[in-house]
Amino acid sequence: MSQDYKINTNFSFSRLAKIINAETNFNHNGLASTVCLDSRNIKVGDIFVAILGEESDGHQFVDHAIKNGAIASIISDKEKFNENKYPFLLVEDTYEALRDISDHLTQQNNALRIAITGSVGKTTTKNYLHSILKKYGKTVSSPQSFNNYLGVILSRSKVQKDTDYAIFEVGMNKQNEISKLSHLIKPNIAIITNIGEAHIGNLGSKENIAIEKTKIIDGMDKESLVIIPRDSEFYDLLINSVKQKELLYITFGKSIKADINISKIKRTANISKVYLNIHGARYTFETALQNLNLIDNYLPILGVASHYNFNLDEVLKHLGSVEQGDGRWKEIVFKKNTGVITLVDDSYNASPTSVMAAIESIDKYSSPSVKRKIIILGDMLELGDLKDEYHSRLIEFINKSSIDEVYLCGAIMKSHFKNIKVQKKRKWFDIVENISISDDFDLEAGDLILLKGGNKIKISKLVKEFINHLKIQ
Repeated sequence: MSQDYKINTNFSFSRLAKIINAETNFNHNGLASTVCLDSRNIKVGDIFVAILGEESDGHQFVDHAIKNGAIASIISDKEKFNENKYPFLLVEDTYEALRDISDHLTQQNNALRIAITGSVGKTTTKNYLHSILKKYGKTVSSPQSFNNYLGVILSRSKVQKDTDYAIFEVGMNKQNEISKLSHLIKPNIAIITNIGEAHIGNLGSKENIAIEKTKIIDGMDKESLVIIPRDSEFYDLLINSVKQKELLYITFGKSIKADINISKIKRTANISKVYLNIHGARYTFETALQNLNLIDNYLPILGVASHYNFNLDEVLKHLGSVEQGDGRWKEIVFKKNTGVITLVDDSYNASPTSVMAAIESIDKYSSPSVKRKIIILGDMLELGDLKDEYHSRLIEFINKSSIDEVYLCGAIMKSHFKNIKVQKKRKWFDIVENISISDDFDLEAGDLILLKGGNKIKISKLVKEFINHLKIQ
């Protein structure tokens, strides 16, 4: 992870200064081999880049970077530059300096560029796609969830001359973000996973979210490929945008009108058999996935694979074996007496769409080892004036489900806790730090436990505590 915030440059200092149009206060004939954004990860000889973030200003960590071995720092603080305390490269904007470096590094690269956006499933789709494409060529993808302006710049910088495929996540939390990222990436292929409620508090409506998602095509050339969800209520808006730009397109979903669609799923206790139509041809595959909503993320990947004539039977076989990443429906099984406890870590964020899908999957979860279904949910965030409406819908959904025990956490959940059916209602917590696993839960063999909530609620921290607790049982 420490390498995610580094860019290997191998420029001379004079060349680096020219690329980023920097004023310098030192003469150095050596090599600027690596630039680094995190002062904690500086190695001797690195160049530190002071980024002004939402929560901190990198200029505050210049001393720390130099102490750790940085030989110079790229800064935008004129006053600090004039102090002449350390070797500095002064630029107008350190973000744009990083972009200039990234532009220079990617000038001669011919990798196929794929951009993935959507309200839910970007990272899962990216990880699935990476696992397929690496079988066909050298593949690079955005680390973690690097899907904002800085993240895309850093991701671009990892693409080398011999890279065949480059996969980028494209996120947003307000209007007019995605177009900028699309122009930065210039995708050959764009995937829109879905249109949901994530960040609706900032954008005002799902339609505005859909409009923003269409901006993924802004940086695309004519006849590039777009893969879009046929089932979306905003399909007409999406397809019209694609056709206006004369782009190729593939549709996916459950609708029989989709180019790639799921026609049927047969579910047993441990295995589900999935029937697919891919451009008119029929395929089947089996999966042990209990969260069948994750199979939706297979469909755009099959769009890419079919477009490039990959062996679809092999692709499907491989997709069925890909492990889920941390925080994204990762099932962890612990022995308990003569049975097991199954922990489902779905803690990476929580939009109404993803939470409903997770609850539905727990409701339908079928295994002889499961005797009791428990959910621990944190607030769904960034819903603005619609937060109570969406939380009320969630409680109604839970009340109709087979969930046995419900625990809630967060200020928004507090006012909705009273509406949970008495037989399901257990406890409400104001913050994760006030939860004691040994005191607040009576865990037994046969328990299936789902943990999910907005990132700021820190449900992921609770997941780690559960894992540590269950390991020593």
